Amino acid sequence: MDLKLNPASPEFISDLKNVTLDGYLLIKQIVKSSKLFTAGGKFDPLNKNPAFKALTSDLSGYVTTQIKEIIAAEIPKVDTEQGGESSYEDQLALSSNNILERFNSNFESLCNMAVLKSARKDQNIPPPEDPLSEQVESAPLLPNVDSIPIVPIQPGFMSPNIWLPIIREKPNSLVDLKFVPIYNGHGTAIEYEHPYKFELDMYDATPWTDPAREPITFPAPLKNTNFRFVNTLGKLEALVRHLREVDEFAVDVEHHSHRSYTGLTCLIQITTYMGDYVIDAIMLWPYLYKLNYSFTDPKKLKILHGAGMDVLWLQRDFGVYIVGLFDTYQAAKVLEHKSRSLKALLQHYCDLTVNKKYQCADWRVRPLSYAMLKYARTDTHYLLYIWKRMKNELLEKGKGEKTHLLEVFAASKETCLATYKKRVVTNKSHVMLYHRCNKGYDFKPYNFAVLKKLYKWRDEYAKELDESPAYLLPNMMMLALADELPNDMKKMREICASAKKPLLRNLAKVLDIINDCLNNLSPRILPYGWRTFRQFTSHMLDIPNTSESYETEDLVPEEAGIPIELNASNTKTSNPTGRSEYRFCSPYLRYLKCMKVEQDLKKDEEMAEVAASSTTETDLEEFTPIFKDKETREKEAEERAQENPEIDEDAGEGTSDGFTLVTRRKRNARGKRVEFTPEVRLETRPAPSSSGQAYYQYSNQNYNSFYTLRDKSNTKPLSKKRK
Repeated sequence: MDLKLNPASPEFISDLKNVTLDGYLLIKQIVKSSKLFTAGGKFDPLNKNPAFKALTSDLSGYVTTQIKEIIAAEIPKVDTEQGGESSYEDQLALSSNNILERFNSNFESLCNMAVLKSARKDQNIPPPEDPLSEQVESAPLLPNVDSIPIVPIQPGFMSPNIWLPIIREKPNSLVDLKFVPIYNGHGTAIEYEHPYKFELDMYDATPWTDPAREPITFPAPLKNTNFRFVNTLGKLEALVRHLREVDEFAVDVEHHSHRSYTGLTCLIQITTYMGDYVIDAIMLWPYLYKLNYSFTDPKKLKILHGAGMDVLWLQRDFGVYIVGLFDTYQAAKVLEHKSRSLKALLQHYCDLTVNKKYQCADWRVRPLSYAMLKYARTDTHYLLYIWKRMKNELLEKGKGEKTHLLEVFAASKETCLATYKKRVVTNKSHVMLYHRCNKGYDFKPYNFAVLKKLYKWRDEYAKELDESPAYLLPNMMMLALADELPNDMKKMREICASAKKPLLRNLAKVLDIINDCLNNLSPRILPYGWRTFRQFTSHMLDIPNTSESYETEDLVPEEAGIPIELNASNTKTSNPTGRSEYRFCSPYLRYLKCMKVEQDLKKDEEMAEVAASSTTETDLEEFTPIFKDKETREKEAEERAQENPEIDEDAGEGTSDGFTLVTRRKRNARGKRVEFTPEVRLETRPAPSSSGQAYYQYSNQNYNSFYTLRDKSNTKPLSKKRK
């Protein structure tokens, strides 16, 4: 930042992390609010509101003023009042380029390792009194891992699905270090035995069950407590020596797994009665095995809260094991606390309210902010005090007996005996995910088949990118894909609207996986929407009893991992899954069902034809001309003549070459005019009247126009022509 624009720029840079974390929530609210002003005329009515118009004008004026000040600071020699709008835009672009170039140069300088090391020292909270003397760092180091002989491993036991412990030395051991495989009932090695299993079995927690003789003192506030950020090898050696001199200490771990396939440990917090220590695990990764000298010492008590995952992470990343654990979570269970989280224990025993917004923070960032360091210290700062309070409560609950306290130590020992296992995708993994995350889905066999394919693809692709599977394809989104079975990209984008970039780049591939899986399924488990008529008539009993019928495991519900549910009502009439569509159906009944389907289809077609014909007769009967050939016209004329011989057959018809135009306009038909030959005329002509007036013969008494019988060719109708 420029000092002219922001004289307090150093403080701004130091608090950039806090501003960013709080700003994300504000930006999210702004984006949601901005959706109200979308296109389509919703914003126009607001402009007519005087209050809204005044507010927007004030804001626009404020933004314009700020932009002019930035331009004046970046380009002081340029007159911003001249040059028009194009010149104003050019000045703004030039100012932005200058700011970005200065930001890039400052950022590159911060990325230098020497600057980072000095910056980390400045970010640490300077302790008023350092419990570890600097003279300790000049002492000879502990044995290096390179000088320790490596324990040989038999190649026959190694497997890509079995995690091999990375420990190469065993301090505080009662037996030598050995990698002993554990076999299942089929004689297959599934994992290695815990390296400290014998030491944990022999562990005795009796020395820690005596009540405290001295009064329990409340810990000092964080600002009055010694603190050291351990990020060098010398500081780590000093901390290891300090831990070998104390009898009890608190431990916690900060882990990151949101953007990593296996996850990684970023921080290790340790608190003793001398102060708080935060170890930069990323910087000191190869040397943290030295913590085993204190962590595996049965004479030292380690206090953790919810140590189930912390124990596994320490094993996986550093080969660090714990012997002698008191888990405050297990103690809260025995004491029957309603809430057993660390936040609840701090509120109950220390009357302290803790904000857990950094619980899922990205602990890989360096340097760490003051708020993140404060949060990390709080996780262990009060654990020693809580441990003593809970021990007294456990003794009081047992009325002086140590039964409840020993019960907590036994549960904590079981936690320490757990060993880390690799993430392995099996034929049952997708079923376990379905039961764990099911929110009302009712999956059929084809849904389980698609879910299995998607689960396997997600794991392989996440391993390739070193991303978390849940980040790549969230569990609920994967269940939605397996449930709705999209068949086009439009439906895929609707389901995956909140997907991240790695998944958006592979939507077409995911769609191909779903289509290929459904196309390869047998008709007996294929969804009805994907079946043809021939596949619909097939039945599971029609498939021959050969190995070709079960080419894939997804065809058989038991092999696909579908839970078997049997009851008395469907044991003999349905398949093991209890689905109604799999009940036995004889060929005759299937024939009747198929005939019913055909009849329904035929009935639908007839109804459609009737609807189309009725529409033609009602809407187009009087106005739509129909072209017919001459033979059809003559045939219809004969039929009409037979039905009503009095109607003129040629009325309303016009002939042309090859077709006849028939106008279906309903109107009153006129009577047919009678033709007289000369002989008939003389016979039928009545006698002339005595008045001597001319006599006219009418062909139709109801017709207004008349003709003379003497000269028909020259006679014209007296009525007007109809237009």
